[in-house]
Amino acid sequence: FLGLVAVAVGSAPSITPVFSWKTLPVAFHSSSSHSRFTPPQIAELARYAMVTIEKFQNIAAVAPASTLAAPSYDDPAGLYACQNGTDLRRCGCCEEDEIVAVGRAIKVINPAVVTVAYMNLQIAYPWYRSAGELAANPDWWLTHNHHDGPASSTWNNIALDVPGAAGWWQRTAVNLTSTGAIDGVFADGCMTHEGGLPPAREAALFSAKHRMLRALQPQLPGPVICGSGEGFPSGANAVQMEGWGVIDGRTKRTQFGTREIPMMLAARDAGRSTGTAVIFQAHGRAVCGQDRERPPCCPVAPCNCTTVRPDHTDPAVQTELAAFLVAAYPQSYYLCGSWEDTISGGATTSTWLAVYDLPLGEPLADAVLVRSVWRRGFASGTNVTFDTKTERGTVAWAA
Repeated sequence: FLGLVAVAVGSAPSITPVFSWKTLPVAFHSSSSHSRFTPPQIAELARYAMVTIEKFQNIAAVAPASTLAAPSYDDPAGLYACQNGTDLRRCGCCEEDEIVAVGRAIKVINPAVVTVAYMNLQIAYPWYRSAGELAANPDWWLTHNHHDGPASSTWNNIALDVPGAAGWWQRTAVNLTSTGAIDGVFADGCMTHEGGLPPAREAALFSAKHRMLRALQPQLPGPVICGSGEGFPSGANAVQMEGWGVIDGRTKRTQFGTREIPMMLAARDAGRSTGTAVIFQAHGRAVCGQDRERPPCCPVAPCNCTTVRPDHTDPAVQTELAAFLVAAYPQSYYLCGSWEDTISGGATTSTWLAVYDLPLGEPLADAVLVRSVWRRGFASGTNVTFDTKTERGTVAWAA
């Protein structure tokens, strides 16, 4: 169930986050789609150890107003249908500049924050500057019927087993980090196998994707983060569990005890075996009361709705954080929010939640599993339990 495969992503990054056990170790992964972050919001982002800026950052200034005026991104006239073959005029340009602008603003306040730019290993979002080069090279397209976006879109998957396409992807990442404002990249689709292909081609594409990432890491100062819905690639230096707390469609239950916790422990043990910690990100949803998708109350930008932030005593919050804390280790980070507009306006202008300031302290030891229940204590007096049978966790925070 861990999906372990023999894949080496590359040498360790030279820039890694500043880790602390003082409070819950947290990172940020989202964007502000309707405008640039305000100075107070940038100051807040500068409190995180790591900040990943998503593909929708200030999309209002990137895509034409006529495209964004559609009822939704999925509308035939909307953002997801902006590409017409090699014609990207309805998509706008250039998302990379907006991502870099956020990184640069954060670095002014706190140069130690590790800044990360979102990229995708399967599709080229056509409002990125680099998408123009892909559109001009049809030989780099992977033509089949899987994961081309909505039915109305004309996105083309990337044939990363073609040397020109792999080189293009690497150049995009290097160009972002060469600005000095971005340290690393988030490689979405890292563990995804392409469907609809002959088995031999599918295997070759998967291997080529990881060879490319392995060659890329030494060229970047910061980490190449493997975006994974499930599974941990052996040898990776950084991985995000994108579905931390996602309910299984068959059992209608969470899978912390059989999926999330074992995956995180595998990352911990991999780092211990090499002497270099694997950066692990647990992308949750309960703590901030917001899923990865844009909140239903704001189908298009600007988003001016209110998202309810649950209290740290909420059972779902307790469970999600307990699962993280029983497996937490140096260079593991919890994060919460959607791909865009985690700062959603209304009464919720902050991403920094009260639970992020509660005392933690160094763990007294690794968690111990006794009769299906994980237990762990921390130096502050905070104590954590997680029951793998009931899928319920508790965090008793120190006073």
